[in-house]
Amino acid sequence: MTLLKISFLYAIFFSLVIVTWQGLTFVAIYAQPVQNSTNIEMIKIGDLLYSTNNGNVTNIRILDTTDPIKTEVSFVEKGVINGTIQVTNQGTYIETYQSNNIIRGEGKGIITANNDEIVTWQAYDSGQLLESNDSQIYHGIIFFNSHSLGKLSFLDNKVGLYIIEIGNDGSYSRHIWEWR
Repeated sequence: MTLLKISFLYAIFFSLVIVTWQGLTFVAIYAQPVQNSTNIEMIKIGDLLYSTNNGNVTNIRILDTTDPIKTEVSFVEKGVINGTIQVTNQGTYIETYQSNNIIRGEGKGIITANNDEIVTWQAYDSGQLLESNDSQIYHGIIFFNSHSLGKLSFLDNKVGLYIIEIGNDGSYSRHIWEWR
């Protein structure tokens, strides 16, 4: 378990949270008002919940070509939960392209195990197009809901922080850690 410093940047009804860990930055929405916008708190990052190096974009649809540009991106990936449970993760994100090569995303999807267990999720992230090598990196927060009583039931009401890296050569990885 790792303790991280977080900074609250915006405080009305939702707070934008920036988390920095081992040189990587996560962006998340925190649904509780903050009394003082200069507070620094400690949070706990738990174990790796999910990982994959095997994902494919299955569809891209253009939603809006005016500023800001919006696309709908669907994907499917084979992954592992808790290092042992083989699953399929499918989802769709609405991506909004902003200035400075920044992409904001909101996604929904399902994770299924071989025994027909289902976990649904909602995620929010911020991505960056890296001009130096035409790759992309996303940092975000994901909320899980389990609809089973089996191996995946432990994911019910869990929150995770994630990183997605997409290389210019088509390489792809997603790693999700529990946010405790």
